[in-house]
Amino acid sequence: MYADDCQLYTSFDENQSGTVKGKVESCLSDIKRWMNKNYLKLNTDKTLIKIFHPNSKPAIDIAIYDIPLSDSVKVLGVNLDDNLKLSSFITKKCQICNFHLRNLRNIKDSLNRSTRILLVTNLILSTLDYCNILLIPTTDKDIRPLKLVLNRAIRFICNLKFRTHISPFYQQLHILPIRFRIKFKACLTAFKIFNNISPKYITDQFEVFKTREYMKSRTGIGRDDFMFSMDRDDYQNKNLISLIKKEWYNLPFSLRKCDCLTLFKSKLKTHFYVVSSELNR
Repeated sequence: MYADDCQLYTSFDENQSGTVKGKVESCLSDIKRWMNKNYLKLNTDKTLIKIFHPNSKPAIDIAIYDIPLSDSVKVLGVNLDDNLKLSSFITKKCQICNFHLRNLRNIKDSLNRSTRILLVTNLILSTLDYCNILLIPTTDKDIRPLKLVLNRAIRFICNLKFRTHISPFYQQLHILPIRFRIKFKACLTAFKIFNNISPKYITDQFEVFKTREYMKSRTGIGRDDFMFSMDRDDYQNKNLISLIKKEWYNLPFSLRKCDCLTLFKSKLKTHFYVVSSELNR
C-alpha cells in the first residue's frame, strides 16, 4: 500500500480547526488500526497535511501525529500550493523541460531535424500539455515561463539564434503557442463531454442546452443545440467548469456541430492556427 493511495478531504472555517483536527485524528487512528491488523505500517514520513487557505499564511495549527503542514502537495502529478495559484505546478514543469533541453543541447549536432522534433514532442510538449487545462484561469504573465520554455524548444529544433523572430516557426512546425494549447485542451474536453465520451463524474457537471418551445433556435449565434446551459454566474465565474463552457461557446458553429473526434481535433487545431497567426500580425 503506497503513501499516495488514500487522500482525505474536508472543508472548514478557521474557528472550526479544533473539530476538524479531531476528525482527521480519528480517521488516521482508524487507518492505523486497520493497517496494524493487516500487518502493514502507516508511514508518517510520506504522509502529508495541506491546508488551502485564501490568506497566504493561515494562523491554524492542525499538526497531527507530529506530521508537519506541507507547503505544497502533489496530486496526480500536479503540484498544488497554498492559494491554488498553480505557481509551483508551472515551476515544476519548467524545471523538467529545462533539464531535458540542457541534455538535448549537448547532442544537438548529432541529431537531424526529424529526430529533434520527435524528442521535443515526447519530452517537452508532453510535459507542457499534462493537465494544462488547469491553467485556463491563469494570466499571460503566469504562463510566461512556459512560453519561454516552448520558445527554447523551437530554437533547438530549428537551430535558431536567440534574437531570431520565432513566430513563423510555430506555424512551420505545426506547434500551437502555450495559450492556445490550453484552449485546445479545454475545447477537446468540452467536445468529449458534449458527446458523452468523457468520465461520468465530469459529464455530470455539465448540462446540454435544449431549446424550449417558445424559443427560436438561432444557429451559430448562441442559441443552438450544440451548447451547454450557462447562467449569469457562469459568465462572471472563473472556475474551471465555467471557463470550459466559455471556450466551447467561443468556437464557430461548424466546429461545435462536428461529431467525429479525429476530425474535430484537426479542425480545432487549424482554427487556433488561424487565430494565433492573426494575433501575431
